[in-house]
Amino acid sequence: MSEGTASIIAAMKAGGVSRLLVITSGMVTPTGTEPLFFRFIGRHLLRHVHADHLRLEEHVKASGLDWTIVRPPRLLDGPARGATASLATRACPVAVSSPVPTWRAS
Repeated sequence: MSEGTASIIAAMKAGGVSRLLVITSGMVTPTGTEPLFFRFIGRHLLRHVHADHLRLEEHVKASGLDWTIVRPPRLLDGPARGATASLATRACPVAVSSPVPTWRAS
């Protein structure tokens, strides 16, 4: 994923596109701030996937583009079940964005 994202960023810059939205994972949080379940799964069982998601986010943050990263804790392919829940806290944000987002009408 991180290599593909680096290629997409290069193509966006070459094409003059400045806004990027990416979806990573709710497991991508600063070390030590993630919930225990994410720490075990992300740091051990899915360590290579987790590391790649971290690299992806670093590519995006260093890109110089206006960006938004969404970190959904869980996506399901099925009908809505009513209530939603979020793990969003200051330590485990569900979405982060570049400091000054620029919105352009097309």
